[in-house]
Amino acid sequence: MKLIILSAVATLGVWIAQPVRAATTREVYNIAKSVTARIDVSQNGRSIGRGSGFLLKKRGSIYSLITNKHVTRCPENSCTYTITTADGRRYLATDKQVITSPNLDLAAIEFISSNNYPLARLGDCTAVKPGDIIYTSGFAAEAAGFTFAGGEVLINAQRRLSGDRGGYSLVYNAYTRCSSF
Repeated sequence: MKLIILSAVATLGVWIAQPVRAATTREVYNIAKSVTARIDVSQNGRSIGRGSGFLLKKRGSIYSLITNKHVTRCPENSCTYTITTADGRRYLATDKQVITSPNLDLAAIEFISSNNYPLARLGDCTAVKPGDIIYTSGFAAEAAGFTFAGGEVLINAQRRLSGDRGGYSLVYNAYTRCSSF
């Protein structure tokens, strides 16, 4: 049986962490927590939202954090993004460091760090089958801290669901807390 970790952003069904061969749920939890970062969004010093993403890429000292586009939504393009990594360190990014997809609920935030963080690996979402164990993790707006839940895949549409403009294709029963503004 495959174990699949979905960061909160990975519920897109487009970006799924590589199937993880772990002996225990605790090992899966540790992997998920190590690659997930909290994102606090503020404008003019006032908090306007929170979400999470996963560390996917590093080029030199520049990390790419993958998240949902709705997490990066910013009125008037004048927001500051505070990224908190698993070790508690904080990094700042601005709107100029945010890249969004025009057609999917998908974004990347780049930030600079000289620290060495583990990275998530992408897998093939078409390989996910109903009955596969799935875990969700992240920092939702209303949650006090890191959330982690298990469940199973119910449906993999392997394409965007009808009427969905966000790119979602997986249906699962693992509890997911969504961030909202």
